[in-house]
Amino acid sequence: MKSFIWVLGTSGVGKETLVRSMAADTNHPVAKLLALTKPAVSLTSIAIRGHQGRELLDLPSIFIQEFEEQGANELLIKWQGKDFENGNRIEDLRSARPNDKHVILYLTASLSTLQEHVHSRWPVETWREWDHDGDIKWCLDLTQNMLDNYELICLEVTPEGEYRLVDFPGNASGEKR
Repeated sequence: MKSFIWVLGTSGVGKETLVRSMAADTNHPVAKLLALTKPAVSLTSIAIRGHQGRELLDLPSIFIQEFEEQGANELLIKWQGKDFENGNRIEDLRSARPNDKHVILYLTASLSTLQEHVHSRWPVETWREWDHDGDIKWCLDLTQNMLDNYELICLEVTPEGEYRLVDFPGNASGEKR
């Protein structure tokens, strides 16, 4: 069985950093932590930075084609908020490949780590307007609404850039996922 792994999380959490580093290092600690056997990375999901034009593409078909061309067992896909604005691209991919495994890899970090990442990458006028609380809540709510249909793995990004398994922060019931 093949696996599609969507890397989700709020702005500044390090989705692209993780996906790029896993593309460059087949022995990446997260690949080992998740017991990935032959991971590949969706270069399309990285190349379409921000949101410009993403909603116009048939991303599920593109991801399936990348997956097959790379001969991988697992494909990591960097999620963008735009993937939910015109339907649900995660669900579209699951519907197109119902016999494959579909995983949400949710990244979380402390607010100070998020702010440090955002401040180092975004222009001052952009991060001053960033509603970090709203962004965090939106990502948690989206993920919470998908828990019944997808395997969820949650990793905390430490200030040192390391990753550790944690419980999903939006899981109000305290149930382990």
